[in-house]
Amino acid sequence: MQPSSSNSGLTRPRWTQIVPCLVATLWIAGSGVLSVHADRATFDPTRTQTAFRLPTPPTIDGVIDAAEWARAGGGFQQNYWSVHPDANALDGITAGVMGYGPLPQDIDDLSFNIYAGYDDNYLYIGVRVRDDQIFTDTAEAGSRNGNTWEDDSVEVFVDGNNANDATWSTNNPGGQYVITANNAYREAEAGNPGYGTNAAWYAQTALRADGSGYDAEFRIALTILGNPKPGDIIGFTVAVNDDDAGGPSLRQVLWQGEPHKPVTYGNLLLGPRSYTAPVVTNAPVVDGIINAAEYAGAQKVHLGGAVGLWDFGGPSDDTFPEATLNYDWWIVHTADAIYVAVNVVDDQVINDEADATPGSEDGSTWLDDSVEIFFDSDNTKNLGGPNIDFEGQYVFTANGARRDNEARNPTFGTGPADWFAATSRTATGYQVEFKIPKVNLQNPTAVNDDNGPGPYAPGNQLLWFGASHREYTYGSLKLDGPPTVIEPLSIVEAKPDVATGDIALRWQGGAGPQFQVQKAASVTGPFEPLSLPQTQRVHTNKGALKAGAQGFYRVQQGSGGFPSPRCITTPAINSWVNTPFTNQTGTFTATFDATPSQGAPLDCVMALSSGPKTAFRDFACLVRFNQTGTIDARNGAHYEPVGGISYSANVTYTFRLVVNVPARTYSIYVTPAGEAEQIVGTDFAFRPTAGAVTNLNNWGAIVDTEGSTTICDFKVVP
Repeated sequence: MQPSSSNSGLTRPRWTQIVPCLVATLWIAGSGVLSVHADRATFDPTRTQTAFRLPTPPTIDGVIDAAEWARAGGGFQQNYWSVHPDANALDGITAGVMGYGPLPQDIDDLSFNIYAGYDDNYLYIGVRVRDDQIFTDTAEAGSRNGNTWEDDSVEVFVDGNNANDATWSTNNPGGQYVITANNAYREAEAGNPGYGTNAAWYAQTALRADGSGYDAEFRIALTILGNPKPGDIIGFTVAVNDDDAGGPSLRQVLWQGEPHKPVTYGNLLLGPRSYTAPVVTNAPVVDGIINAAEYAGAQKVHLGGAVGLWDFGGPSDDTFPEATLNYDWWIVHTADAIYVAVNVVDDQVINDEADATPGSEDGSTWLDDSVEIFFDSDNTKNLGGPNIDFEGQYVFTANGARRDNEARNPTFGTGPADWFAATSRTATGYQVEFKIPKVNLQNPTAVNDDNGPGPYAPGNQLLWFGASHREYTYGSLKLDGPPTVIEPLSIVEAKPDVATGDIALRWQGGAGPQFQVQKAASVTGPFEPLSLPQTQRVHTNKGALKAGAQGFYRVQQGSGGFPSPRCITTPAINSWVNTPFTNQTGTFTATFDATPSQGAPLDCVMALSSGPKTAFRDFACLVRFNQTGTIDARNGAHYEPVGGISYSANVTYTFRLVVNVPARTYSIYVTPAGEAEQIVGTDFAFRPTAGAVTNLNNWGAIVDTEGSTTICDFKVVP
């Protein structure tokens, strides 16, 4: 979106925000039995996974392409929907069940990952089968309705109405769709709806080049599944048949249930899920004790047993008793903040991590009993985690440790702009309450269960929706209520510092979530950006008074579309400022002007990296104004040359770096203002701690001492 400037006010009819999952990580034993429901709105007590809307339909050619399936349920990069043999599971299979035959000996004998997506017209299913023995000697390649179950093949079962019948009936949409490793297909148990590239359904397989198995891709028209809509639940499972020696198949492994028995199928939710939080007049008291009156009107969400999404994180048995772990949560909001309450029922509450003691910050909270909340504040739906300040993950343990590192460390406390959480023990577990200020986020929920002392026991994750740290999987939170009036964005203070020559700006109002300070020589402009986009409402224009010229400032707000600043001045000591540039994988030249505010003992480093970094060791090419008053550069493990080109305060130095990414070398040249270009070093090696760098797309700068450096006109020429 285009940013809006500081002279505009906003009135929003309601907030709409992105929330992840309530997550529970635990080691489970036993099983639970719940009643089933014949509708598309209620989860059955089996297993649950999610199909996500795909921006582009995959090509059905039997090759599961990373770009096509990246946003599908199952997480192509993370493979969290994985069925595989596991000696520690009660039935020998994690996230799956045996249909018949002996257990696979290992993951190469048989295992598989499932991916699910949809668009307005089709359900898309991808299955990556790992199998070191593939036989297709029964059903002829390309044949229809043969004995496909005797060969290596993939079967998709759908109960389109989620009717939960004891046996499949032609009266219900869906049925069984089969493709073998040699592309024989079967549709008889789906009522023969028609197979082909332009027909009701289509599937293809292809052997993988590395010999590890084969891929299967399905496209099934929603019309033959009863036209389910986003938010609907349909019955679903996948079975893989394994023929290891020709003739009859040796075994069958399913994700869930039994073939042709819809009542046993798992739940496939066409995401995303959504939750509407009511507005309340009086904010809940965040004391860790849930008062029902404070959350009046909020819908209770219950997760536990088999009701929820399980992200299998390690060897375990995969049955789901309510007694081991279940929890309820509620969300309300006021004009200023979002409040989340979580009541956890847990038969063992354990907090034994040495770095996650009461009151501690950013320890290993996920290894203890704890609640986690995830935000995608700017609704960018990244494949990974956050990309702006204060969105991301907030964690609070059952003993009062917290973690907000993955939210870029907002302030924790009881102030109006602070986030806060509290916990209390109950007779059946514990409770946690969160307050998240809207000024930080504009957007919320998760629970970890430690069932044993010492190191993290092998466990699983139970989620409300989606997957941890994967924004594209998060559900949506709508904050209901009357319109929220946003005060106009305005600069309220411009404070000069005669000693340093700096001008400190402060502003208030506006919706953000990001801001950029811009400056012009006249009130009519043109305005040039002074800063990178930021979430804070303060900025210091360093050395502004030293220019001896009038200046006019304005602040723009928005969630993207900001112009790049011509100049960047290093911020506070030991704080990196990162700026992206066009990705480079070959040989290129980078140029920039750098002006130090003082001479020795200034220590300023300007560096190139692959992605934004916050540690010296992660940058590949580094040049600096060093503390001895000379310019040098990193050559492998050391800076060279010793006693190089001298630098002085307030003199501009033009740097030219000739970088060879494949060779991981670079040459450095510098031109002091009014002088000829000089060589700092040629064919210097990348810093080895940056790793096997294959691309560069970011430049950063930092000062380790008092003083600053202004870097202008950074350019890259391939």
